[in-house]
Amino acid sequence: MKWIFWTLLAANILYLGFNLTFLRGAENEDLARSPQGNLPEVKLLSERKGMNDRAIEVAEVLENPISVVDDAMSPVCRGLGPFEDVVSAQNAAERLNAVGFSVEMRAVDVPTGVYDYRVILPPLPSLQEAFRRLRELKSRNIDSYVIPEGEDAQGISLGVFSSKEASLSHQERLGDEGYRVEIRRIERVTRGYWLYGALGFGFPDGQIAGVISEFVGVKVTETACLN
Repeated sequence: MKWIFWTLLAANILYLGFNLTFLRGAENEDLARSPQGNLPEVKLLSERKGMNDRAIEVAEVLENPISVVDDAMSPVCRGLGPFEDVVSAQNAAERLNAVGFSVEMRAVDVPTGVYDYRVILPPLPSLQEAFRRLRELKSRNIDSYVIPEGEDAQGISLGVFSSKEASLSHQERLGDEGYRVEIRRIERVTRGYWLYGALGFGFPDGQIAGVISEFVGVKVTETACLN
């Protein structure tokens, strides 16, 4: 009986050794044969952080525009612009920062003197009440949405019109349905994107010549000052 026990034990040890050797060899062979293109893409944390930083910068620019005031006493500064879109301005800023000139990118809104007209239900006492009224309006197929911020926060927008006459007509129609609404005049603006120097705007011509040549209408000129 003893020889049976020892025979089985030896067989199990050999089988275990064979499996370990075979699996390790197969794993090494697969790694050796795997082309680098088939491996999962690895991104450095710094690369991911860089992408996030760009998105954060764009969000901050869009959320904090400079509004130009039509006032002869308002100060003016020198900037590089206007760029038509935020991506072009960001690319130019990165190029200038790369050669050692620190710049800040901002959106600048310039009034056009033309107005739109928004019909609104004035702000309600609470956000809960605003959404309750919104559901009521939607149930009656009245296009509307809750205003999230600003002077009319918790009010309800009932449409924006390009003429005062159209807004007055809509106000009258809603009044017939039992809603006391008001009209807000909204000035249209044109938005451009500008670069400002950290220590005043004295770009050496050699640094900005390439940037200016790539974008139509971009130059160093007077614009609104940073807030």
